[in-house]
Amino acid sequence: MNQKVKASSETIDVLIVINAEYIKKNYPRNTDPNNAQKIDHNNHYLISHNPREIVLGQGTADLGIKAKLGDIFYLRTTTIHQNNDDFAVIVYKIEHGNGNTIFTPFQWDFSYTNAVQFNIDTYRPLPPLFKRQYFANYNAKIKSEGTENVFIYLALYVLSNNGESHELYGYYYWDPQFKVDFIK
Repeated sequence: MNQKVKASSETIDVLIVINAEYIKKNYPRNTDPNNAQKIDHNNHYLISHNPREIVLGQGTADLGIKAKLGDIFYLRTTTIHQNNDDFAVIVYKIEHGNGNTIFTPFQWDFSYTNAVQFNIDTYRPLPPLFKRQYFANYNAKIKSEGTENVFIYLALYVLSNNGESHELYGYYYWDPQFKVDFIK
């Protein structure tokens, strides 16, 4: 397939989906954010939209993409439970792990909007409510091609005994692998 490649930078979105229940079942509590415990690649996923090309690994812990120098790379995180009910995660740091350094340092950012929400007053999906909601992300620019493991530090929260709020379960980190090949 021969497509014309845009000269300007593109936005590459990656959703990190963490199976928080798996972490709780397989890892002990850890309340020290400076000594996060490493978690394995089982039951955690990378889902990407890349307007250029996803080469391999959609829905796994290792993602290969086509990109250009300066493309903007966004990471957003949720649990398989959609950060509600019993579990939620918040990413508190992302840094280079090992391999090539293909990203500039990740920066935290957020936005907010009057987002659509289920109308709990009517117990019907329509008409929805619109309430202010905050959306967090980490972003970086692609600065070189290669393969990099990125350390993603997350705080895991579980439903407290009162059943009405979350409480900290622990601090963990995950090291998914990203492979970037430049489009020639």
